[in-house]
Amino acid sequence: MTARWDLLALVGAFLALVMTITALALGDVTNDSAALIFAVPLALATSGAVYGARRDAIARRRVLLWSGFVLAALGAIALASIGMPIVLAGILVVTAGFRHQDAEALTATDR
Repeated sequence: MTARWDLLALVGAFLALVMTITALALGDVTNDSAALIFAVPLALATSGAVYGARRDAIARRRVLLWSGFVLAALGAIALASIGMPIVLAGILVVTAGFRHQDAEALTATDR
């Protein structure tokens, strides 16, 4: 059952989701539109990481690498406040993308 999901990508996606919710909460509390604008690409990269966590997803490697690099870049931008967990999520997702196996390479018992 766990062979269908990449645990490394799921952990990175969960961490990015928590930080997306944190960015939205910070933007709402402080009435800061910059924090809300920051949350949009963060949410898109998080959804890409969730999509790429499925091992048989189409274009999985491209989506994971794109999402991971966006997360790492956003984390670097926000390093002074909430950026470190976002950088960690980006590293996890990029690592999952580099560990990618094609769906055809999986055996029938792994599916």
